[in-house]
Order: sequence, then C-alpha cells, then structure tokens
Amino acid sequence: MEKINQAKLITCILRKGKAISLLEALNERGEKKINFAFARGSDLHDPVTASGKLKEDEKEIVTIVADTAEEGEELFDFVYQQADIGAPGSGLIYMTSLGYSTTYQTES
Repeated sequence: MEKINQAKLITCILRKGKAISLLEALNERGEKKINFAFARGSDLHDPVTASGKLKEDEKEIVTIVADTAEEGEELFDFVYQQADIGAPGSGLIYMTSLGYSTTYQTES
C-alpha cells in the first residue's frame, strides 16, 4: 500500500442541482478522486419559515482528493470558478490537509 502524506481534501457544499455540472467539468479535466453525496441543511440565504426557523433544503456535497498541495490549490481555484462560489447563496468550499491517503487504483 502506497501512502501519500501531502494530500489535500477539498469539500464543496452546493445547492441542489449545482453539482452535476461541476462533476462533469472535473471528469473532463481527468479527475478521478471525487465523491458526491446528498445532505440536508440550511444557510443564511435560505428562507425563514412561519415559525421563525430556517428552512432546510437539500444540498450536494462534492469532495475531491488532491495528491499534492500544489494540485490542491489548482483544483480549489478550478472548483471555485466552476461552481460560482462567489455568488451569494451558491455554496461554500474549503480545503484541509489529510494525514495520509492511499492511491486510487482502478480494476484492470
């Protein structure tokens, strides 16, 4: 087992329906270490219900592993632009260091 100790994990939380185009762009770019999941939650831009609580909406979570810090920075910028994170209420993105990661191997 080969361990990678410089890996970065990029997590992007998006409104429902925004992740598919991001996944397609990452696939076209040749990225293979991607995970996609659904979640429920709210943010400050979601509407408030009649009872005064934030409405919970479906979210989409995309996680990507980068083997190096440099690759992580490049992928972070790419995802930020592709997902239009700068627009209010469109989502958020963050990057963390991984203690260790293994390589991804496809079946032959």
